[in-house]
Amino acid sequence: MTKYNSPEQVSFCMAYAANVCMLMHGTQAELQKLASERLKAIFSNPDMQTLIGTWEIVWGPVVSEHNPSRKVADNAMFVVKSQDAHESDSYIIAIAGTNPISLYGWLVEDLQVNQTKPWNNGQPWNAPEDQTSDIRISAGTSKGLKILCEMQSEGQSLIEYLNELTRTATKPVLINVCGHSLGGALSPVFALSLSDQRSKWDEQNIATLSVTPFAGPTTGNLEFAQYYDSQLGAVTNRVWNALDLVPHGWEESLIEKARTFYEPAIKANILINLFIDFFKFLSRKTNYQHVRPQEVSFQVGYYQPVETKLEHFLIDELSELIAKLIFHYQGHEDPSQLSIKTIANIVKSRIEEIIAQNQSDNQQPEKRNHEAEVETYADRIVVELQKEKPDLEKKDLKDFIIKILSSLLDFIKYMLQVVHQHVYAYIDYLEVSEFLNIFNNINSEIT
Repeated sequence: MTKYNSPEQVSFCMAYAANVCMLMHGTQAELQKLASERLKAIFSNPDMQTLIGTWEIVWGPVVSEHNPSRKVADNAMFVVKSQDAHESDSYIIAIAGTNPISLYGWLVEDLQVNQTKPWNNGQPWNAPEDQTSDIRISAGTSKGLKILCEMQSEGQSLIEYLNELTRTATKPVLINVCGHSLGGALSPVFALSLSDQRSKWDEQNIATLSVTPFAGPTTGNLEFAQYYDSQLGAVTNRVWNALDLVPHGWEESLIEKARTFYEPAIKANILINLFIDFFKFLSRKTNYQHVRPQEVSFQVGYYQPVETKLEHFLIDELSELIAKLIFHYQGHEDPSQLSIKTIANIVKSRIEEIIAQNQSDNQQPEKRNHEAEVETYADRIVVELQKEKPDLEKKDLKDFIIKILSSLLDFIKYMLQVVHQHVYAYIDYLEVSEFLNIFNNINSEIT
């Protein structure tokens, strides 16, 4: 077991560790207690210390639940201090990514990109309604940033903690802000918010900020990206995978590339095209631009083994996405939740059937996925669609639904590849699989 020598490796491990409550259910207090117990075990583990060095949790972890009744973590953040540094005090602020079971994370923080908010020196939520600043970030990112800024650990916000830290520091202070996925979006804006509000926490100007976002989408418009780069561009290392869908959002030209990401293994079909068109629809007329646009991507290549893992996908979430894509294509942007759920359940039944076929002996799902087999499903979906939009022509609608259902297998493979490229490709590229094994083992022991 060899120590990770690259700062990228250590930052990624911290960013991944921030996801310590992912897929777990519990009250905010229960999840925060779980996060604390797991992180203490992670950072005190001798093998982990060999890999990433010795770190002490000095603020947090803080877990946020937007809707307590759902009992899932929507956001999380913690700060660690290196016990190995000598000439300076080195800290890492780690911000969690999207929790796959967090509707708020998906629908608001990730996908609320059709509206933007003025940057307002790192406090978009306090911007006057008549402010017309050209520097703007997405509404979803603004909400995520507000959550981070308002987090309290033992009665202290992070800015209050940093103020105390810098006032008593006897060495230069180095602060790296990192995150993956949603964390890769929030880490640059949180760092810029700290930079713009430096007078509140670093009057002596002894702290040096750096930023390492992994797999993050764009967070603001061209003017925001230019402003960010003028302030923190020189100390930002944006790490992204050329085959990862997420960092291709929300620049229109980048989104378009995702349509044919995985050809020739997976060719664009009607569902893939609907999915990409929906992405472009969400971010239309917003002029999003990446910070550090010149940052070169990496690529580890298409991962074929993932094609055999159909049963590992989040079927409920995928089914609901497909239902929404169907409504979107029909020009219906505000269907009832009941209709979405009903159609999603029909699609789910078909997906489960495909998975069962894929697992059966010597069956080739591609050969069985024909119109006759899906006609019953199509009829049921048409009935539900016509409840919402009675003017839809039945035959054309049914033909469209049959094409959708017939393209499910390749769409599932596409989405499985998206997940692999968004998470595991980074682990392979950064060569941190030993960290992941220890992380998973500790999490399985502490529940």
